[in-house]
Amino acid sequence: MKIQCPQCHQTQNAPAQFCSRCGVQFAVQPVKKKAITTPAAIALLCLGLCGFCALIGKLGDTNVNQTNTRTDLVGNLQANINAAPTSPPTFAELKQKGEQLLKFQRDEYQQSDFQQFDEVMIPLQAISKEDKNYKEAQRLNKKLIDKTAPMMAEMLVLGARPSEIELKLAFNHYLRTRLNDYDSSEYVDYTPAYKVYVKKEPFWVSILSLRAKNAFGGYILKDVKMYIRNKEVVLADGL
Repeated sequence: MKIQCPQCHQTQNAPAQFCSRCGVQFAVQPVKKKAITTPAAIALLCLGLCGFCALIGKLGDTNVNQTNTRTDLVGNLQANINAAPTSPPTFAELKQKGEQLLKFQRDEYQQSDFQQFDEVMIPLQAISKEDKNYKEAQRLNKKLIDKTAPMMAEMLVLGARPSEIELKLAFNHYLRTRLNDYDSSEYVDYTPAYKVYVKKEPFWVSILSLRAKNAFGGYILKDVKMYIRNKEVVLADGL
């Protein structure tokens, strides 16, 4: 690159700072800095951007968490305000509900049925001897105990009402050991299980229409009443 002296117009090679003829000083040109494009610089730039993004995200999460926390606190406070303290039931209320429970009847008892009895029996048991309703409360509580005892026993003895598949499994298990030619037998139809009492003893019952061979090798159709407990046939009437 050639430089021309502004004083004597002498031309000379750059980067001279003074003219070789007249000695005038040339103006110093600013050196342009090159952008850093090394891999290290790029990596540092990326790390800086990632750190900045992470900081922004952290601040956002913090704001969301603080908002959720404030919402939960407000919700809990509102729930506590709305949940007014409830007074214990009076004896008259317990008596009314207890007399209704004494008439309670269901084809199939479940564990959840006993919760409503507990809601009456537990407060009745908590009535002190000094209370004027103590004796009447004890009598009502005994009636409720007598009511729930056979309900619980029945639920344990019977088990849940068998489904259609469970009925078939129970029939197969029972008849396999009692028919002369089980493999030739055929279930034509059977009823859903329903509850009956035999001498005050509960059973699930399903009437099975069975086609099977008799002792002479001929096929006959008969209705067999199957008595079931806990998904097993315990007695068959008409086989």
